[in-house]
Amino acid sequence: MPPTTKDRILEAGAEIIHQKGYNHTGIQEILSAANVPKGSFYNYFKNKEDFGLQIIDRFQCQFDRMAKDILEDRSIPPLKRIDRFLRASMDHFQTSNYTGGCPIGNLAQEMGDLSPAFRKKLKEAMDMMVDAYTRVLVKAQSTGEISERLDINETAYFIVAGWHGAIIQMKLTKNPAPLETHRKFIFDHVLKTQSLNQTTAKETIMEEKYKTHGALSWCELMTNDVAAAKKFYTEVLGWTAEEMPMEGMNYTVLKAGEEAVGGILPVPPEAQGTPPHWGVYITVADVDAVAAKAQERGAKTLVPLTDVPDVGRLYTFQDPQGAVISVITYADMES
Repeated sequence: MPPTTKDRILEAGAEIIHQKGYNHTGIQEILSAANVPKGSFYNYFKNKEDFGLQIIDRFQCQFDRMAKDILEDRSIPPLKRIDRFLRASMDHFQTSNYTGGCPIGNLAQEMGDLSPAFRKKLKEAMDMMVDAYTRVLVKAQSTGEISERLDINETAYFIVAGWHGAIIQMKLTKNPAPLETHRKFIFDHVLKTQSLNQTTAKETIMEEKYKTHGALSWCELMTNDVAAAKKFYTEVLGWTAEEMPMEGMNYTVLKAGEEAVGGILPVPPEAQGTPPHWGVYITVADVDAVAAKAQERGAKTLVPLTDVPDVGRLYTFQDPQGAVISVITYADMES
């Protein structure tokens, strides 16, 4: 469908205003570029201000189309959408040799203090940009990509405001470096900080099990065939295994992702004949006191109080019903 006369006027005007600004663009210049007679202008617009407000609507629709194509693409993760959108804007500005910038941002600087009608319309356009990011950040928060403590609205406003500031620098330097700096700052500091906060919180929870009296803190497999055990559990449970040399043996640390969840050690010479078995460790504030209390109540000592360098002091016993358990006071608790 061919463009209407009104569309031709808006298209020509949008291009000229983007290049020269609103106040330096005349109606006759717009009509000449659109190749329509002067009288046609007032058939569609009350005056130049009305035309300018409709130009903002047109710019807003252009941004909205780009946002829908990228920011609302549910086939990719939310934060990847933001990264892709910011990179796409850099590619777009490169095609114009880093001139022009964002037409909404340009008009906000030129007309924000001069016309209440422009200011109202431009604020709506800016809010629309913020809303586009807000929707993606909400999704990122719901999927755990960013912390629940992140203020979504403030972050969205910061991304948009920082982007417009970077565009100003881009126009002055005629290169994409300011936009790349903005993109990296968003991901390396603003959003990454939230991820680190989330990780730190998780690490704090994990550390508590090594410091909280009575917490189940470790599990350990003792076996005659460490290699076979590693192969079995890494394949079945998806754990990874890392060797950790210790005095008198090699200890295998088992990890779920980056989190250490247990270990494997060979049956020691003095315990040969013991069948392979899993054992659990309970954190205690004073392993000596717990050992004495267990023995008073009928526990049988299996591994006497033992100091493990850089780990802690442990004790393994069999309760009156025959179940085996180990207790440990970690080195950090003793310091």
